[in-house]
Amino acid sequence: SLICDGFPSQGTFDDYLELFLLFGYVSLFSCVYPLAAVLVVLNNITEVYSDAFKMCRVFKRPFADPAANIGVWQVGICNVYLYKVKLGVQQTFPVFSG
Repeated sequence: SLICDGFPSQGTFDDYLELFLLFGYVSLFSCVYPLAAVLVVLNNITEVYSDAFKMCRVFKRPFADPAANIGVWQVGICNVYLYKVKLGVQQTFPVFSG
């Protein structure tokens, strides 16, 4: 049988939201707290194992929906990245902060 007797699959929205928030924290605040990147890596390792357990033992097997990319999350991640680059340029070259 393809589907076990577990809970229904919850989708990937919460997983993408968590990764997006962690990317934003590291991108924007790593200059203030450099240890943030290490803590995020440890969190992601723990998250991989907990998600694997969740998908293998707790929830029903989700059926894959084909997608070309990660959708609107890509726009959000690009915006955070561009904002971080803008702040970095302004801090490095104050002449361009006009």
